[in-house]
Amino acid sequence: MNIKEIAKLAGYSVTTVSRVINNHPYVADEKRRKIKAVMKEVGYVPNNTARALSIGKSKNIGIVVPYSNYPYFDKIVGGVVEAAFIQDYKVTLLPTNYNQATEEGYFKELQAKSFDGLIVTSKCNSFEVIEQYQTRGNIVCCENTDTVNLSSVSLNREVALTEALRALQRQGYERVAIAVNRNEQESATTRAMFSSYRSVFQTLPPELVYRRCSTRADGAAAIRHFNTSAIEIDALFFE
Repeated sequence: MNIKEIAKLAGYSVTTVSRVINNHPYVADEKRRKIKAVMKEVGYVPNNTARALSIGKSKNIGIVVPYSNYPYFDKIVGGVVEAAFIQDYKVTLLPTNYNQATEEGYFKELQAKSFDGLIVTSKCNSFEVIEQYQTRGNIVCCENTDTVNLSSVSLNREVALTEALRALQRQGYERVAIAVNRNEQESATTRAMFSSYRSVFQTLPPELVYRRCSTRADGAAAIRHFNTSAIEIDALFFE
């Protein structure tokens, strides 16, 4: 069953049926009711892909996240889902595992109009790579993008991290170990962490850094590492 057959059964033009399917406001209530009744009777379900191509919108937003189970991003994802629901948008979670090819594949899907926009919570490709794809859809990054022409929403991580570390220092903690996920070349958060640490404690001994910590299980492993090693610490700070 296609749109032409629906139009014939309902007794209206293909244009009118198309307007009903796409929730166009300029259709009389009686026409809308009759067309929807015919669609329901024959079990017609609109092809959303074709519909998206015809109206130029997919009503779908992609959220690029490093992992699907990363607690740090739960509130961001929850806020996006809540706002999208109000605007009648769907949200698709797009995990990358920090794989550049996987992440770039999502940008190519944006070009193909699978999404109206992408929200990038944490990237692994450079801003220069991401910038190439924004001509075909909106891209918003959750970190500072001052060096390129990309929209962003971010907080000053270094200020927040410095305040947290100083609070530990005021309580008498001096040998504070830190657990981070990625290295400073890859991650703006790790760079901010290292900078804040050196600002507060002057130096950052390599043995006080535990790397590749991204999940609760990794956090437990970090605790075991310092509990069973000869490295003396006063506290363990998770990025």
